[in-house]
Amino acid sequence: GEAAGDLLPTIRTIWREMLGRPDLSDDEDFFAAGGHSLLAARVVARIEAATGRTVPLWSFFEAGTVARLCAFLSGEAAAGVRHRALQEPTAQARPGFTAIHHAAADQELYRPLSEALGADHPFATLQLESRVPPHEETLERLACAYRDAIDAAQPQGPIRLVGFCRSGVLAFEIARQFAQGGRDVALVVLIDCWEPGYIRRFKPLARMRVMAAYRRGRLAALIRHLRRDGIGYLGSRAHLWFRSHRAWRGLRSALNRVGLAAPSPEDAFWQVTDELDALALAYEPRPHPGPVLIVRSESVPVGPALDPMLGWRAYAENCESVSVPGFGHEGAFSPAGCRVMAAKISLMACR
Repeated sequence: GEAAGDLLPTIRTIWREMLGRPDLSDDEDFFAAGGHSLLAARVVARIEAATGRTVPLWSFFEAGTVARLCAFLSGEAAAGVRHRALQEPTAQARPGFTAIHHAAADQELYRPLSEALGADHPFATLQLESRVPPHEETLERLACAYRDAIDAAQPQGPIRLVGFCRSGVLAFEIARQFAQGGRDVALVVLIDCWEPGYIRRFKPLARMRVMAAYRRGRLAALIRHLRRDGIGYLGSRAHLWFRSHRAWRGLRSALNRVGLAAPSPEDAFWQVTDELDALALAYEPRPHPGPVLIVRSESVPVGPALDPMLGWRAYAENCESVSVPGFGHEGAFSPAGCRVMAAKISLMACR
C-alpha cells in the first residue's frame, strides 16, 4: 500500500481545513484541537473521496492524530485490530471501566465521563464492528462476542461496564453473561437507558396512563429548559429531532439512491443505530444479580406512574438510580452531569 509519507500531505490538508487550524501539527489530537464526533465523520468522508480508500470511522477515533492515521492507512499500524485496545490497569489502580458503544461516534461521547472519573478509574471504550454483523442476529449473540473480547483483554479481576441508550441494553446482557459464567461483575452503569420492553409489558389501559405520564414529564422538562435557555434552545432541539427522524432519513436515503442527494457522513451511524435498536426491541432480559446503577438525565420523566429505574427493576436485583443535570438525549454527559455521575459511580465502585 501507499507509504505513510505519501498520504500525509493530503490528510494533513484536510484536517487543517476542516478544523480551521492551518498550524495543526501532525501529532496534535483531533479532539483536543476542537474536533467533535460529527466533524470526524465529515473528515473521514473527505479523506475517502480524496484518496479512494476506505477509512473505518473507528480507526479515526483510535488514531486521533494525522501521523497515526497515516500509519494505520499505510499498513504500518495494526490494521487488523477490530476494537480499541483495552489498557491493563496498573497494580496500584482500581480495575477499570469498559464503556460499550455501538458506533464510533459514541466513543467521543464518553470522554467527559472518563475525565470526571479521573486516573483512579481506568476507562476504555469498546466497539467490535462498525455495523452489527449479519450472523449476530440476536442481542444475546452480539453480547457474547463483546464478552469474549473483554474476557481476552481482562481475563482476571472484576468487570465494570458502562452503556448509554441502546448500548446500555447490550452492556446489561454482557454483564449478565459474565455473571452467569462465574465472573465478578462489580458494577453496570446504564445511562438514559430504558428497558426496551418496559412500555409494551403494560396492559392497554395502564400503557396509556404510562405514556401520558411520560409525555407530560417530557413537556415539563422542555418548558424548564426553555425558561432557562430561551427560544434558541427549541430551535436546536427541533433541528436535531428532524435530522434524526426515521421518515426524514428514509427520504434522504431514497433521494440518494436515485442521485438526487449526496450521501451523508451520518448515514452509517444511523444504520447501525437502527440495527441495534431492532435487536434491543426483540430482546427479552433475564435477571442479573450484580449491582446496577441507573443514571437519568433531568429530561427523563419521573413520577408515580413511571419506574425511576427505567424498567430495569424487574431484572436487576441490586439496583440504584441517580438523577443528573442535563437535558436532551445526551444531556447526562454535560459537565455537571458527568461530575454527579462520576461521584456516584466512584462511591459504588469502592464498595
